[in-house]
Amino acid sequence: MSLSDADAEESAFSGQNDQLVSGKDLEQPTLTNSGDEDEFSDEEDDEEPALRYKRLGGNVHALFEKDTASTLTASERFLVLGTHWGNVIIIDFEGNEVKKWRAHSTTVNSVSVDIDNEYVASAGDDGRVVVHGLYTDDVTIVNYSRPVKAVALDPYYSRKASRRFVSGGTAGQLIMYEKKWFGKSDSILFTSAGPIQTIRWQENLIVWACDEGVQIYNTDQGTRISQIARPEGSPRPDLYTCRLHWKDSHTLLIGWANFVQVVVLKERAQQQSPALGFTGTDNDSRPLLYAEVSVMYRTDFIVCGLALYRDNFLVFTYGDHQMIEGITAEDDTQIPREEQQHRMRNAPPPELRMIDRNIEEVSSDVLPLEGFQLLQPNDYGLAYCAAHSSSASAKSPRPENEFDDNSAGAQTNEADTWFILSPKQLVSV
Repeated sequence: MSLSDADAEESAFSGQNDQLVSGKDLEQPTLTNSGDEDEFSDEEDDEEPALRYKRLGGNVHALFEKDTASTLTASERFLVLGTHWGNVIIIDFEGNEVKKWRAHSTTVNSVSVDIDNEYVASAGDDGRVVVHGLYTDDVTIVNYSRPVKAVALDPYYSRKASRRFVSGGTAGQLIMYEKKWFGKSDSILFTSAGPIQTIRWQENLIVWACDEGVQIYNTDQGTRISQIARPEGSPRPDLYTCRLHWKDSHTLLIGWANFVQVVVLKERAQQQSPALGFTGTDNDSRPLLYAEVSVMYRTDFIVCGLALYRDNFLVFTYGDHQMIEGITAEDDTQIPREEQQHRMRNAPPPELRMIDRNIEEVSSDVLPLEGFQLLQPNDYGLAYCAAHSSSASAKSPRPENEFDDNSAGAQTNEADTWFILSPKQLVSV
């Protein structure tokens, strides 16, 4: 498979090992249960595959019999699953349910966890944002009347009295909720012509996607520092969910429809004024940081999730060049209804691709997940779980409880792990 319009102005992977990972193209991945039974045929080859897959076991199968997953996020201790029946479920990395509550009357669109793994926020089509304490009875419910598509907790939510979170949805407003000494407050940070689809909060930076593109906001300065416009030739912004992933506080990965971008945040050069004794200029009120697109390329697939694996892009994908040619050349309103129904009943299986920083495909694994024939790109997701950091955990004065008893993630988060989501299945990589 070829990637077209590859353009890498500079590497966004500074400071990492220059050695690129080599892989082997696999017609089928090695996908197993948490037990000993292999799910797919084909015995393992003598040569070690680039990636290993495991279908989560535990009682997650029982959960999927009565409900379907709609969204997923991962912390270093557990996974948080949102469902179409309005449930929020905490599961460990083996697929065992740890905690569950009904937060919404309809689909959960987004979930978020603070850095101390003490609070979980969820946003739903019922117009509510619910923040639920995992170790206390602390519950905050805010009703915005219109469907809320995305929510993100302040990473230090549990440590701050302000209890901040941001949310957005079909109203087109990015809203900051916080507690102040005189009561609770909602502040509109941004208004879009279309819905707010995806939000991620990293340290003091909030990033979100809307019709105008991807926006970045600095909470310390209280200002929007950059807008990354959607690439020319992109499909309509409402057709495919924008996928955002913070590599670190200065590197952002964006996957939107059939485009991948790497955005690097840099400090703006300031001039020293000896006479005035400070840096900067009298009239320079620009943000201290600015965003630069260091890598951008067009693909022949739809991006359903992305992250980094060593020096490579790890991209969860849907479709092929024929599909891309169709969506870029046609408006859905012009496609005959019969053709739309045929496409919906004959969807291809998703793939997990490894792409190096020269924009060359290293490996591609087809993942025949349950019911893939009826699924669309927005039905899938990819969640990243960083390797466990004992120093980070030590900073949180968290009481002992049932999460410790389950040892969530103790066996699997010694290394970076990715979790692939479909409505009826969870797979770890």
